[in-house]
Amino acid sequence: MRRILIRFLIAGHFFGLLSQNALAKSNKVERPKATKALMYQKLNHTQLILQSLMIGDKKNLVSNLEQLKTISVATTWYKNENEAFQRYSANFREAIDRMIAYQKSGNQEGVSMGYIQLTLSCMNCHQTIRDL
Repeated sequence: MRRILIRFLIAGHFFGLLSQNALAKSNKVERPKATKALMYQKLNHTQLILQSLMIGDKKNLVSNLEQLKTISVATTWYKNENEAFQRYSANFREAIDRMIAYQKSGNQEGVSMGYIQLTLSCMNCHQTIRDL
């Protein structure tokens, strides 16, 4: 039930952002509040991923990785004209994909290293974007 609710909320945010994106482009207005809410959701899922890694909860690990990727796609409209942002976003999603593949193949060391790469991509992007 919780997963269904989370997916519903993510889908709602995603479709809301699509309409906000169209409005922002037409009015040349950014929607930082929506992006901020999604970034907090990304942070929450990242924390849940770490928790899943620590307790060995493989099911929730993959679920949270997939949800994190969905949110990441939903936030790409923001600052989409910035090449660095796009590069870091792509690296972030690639790290998620690698973690899922490592988890499915049973490579726990790969999953752990993937989490480090995921965290570094977050830190590098935030450091760069703050300076814009």
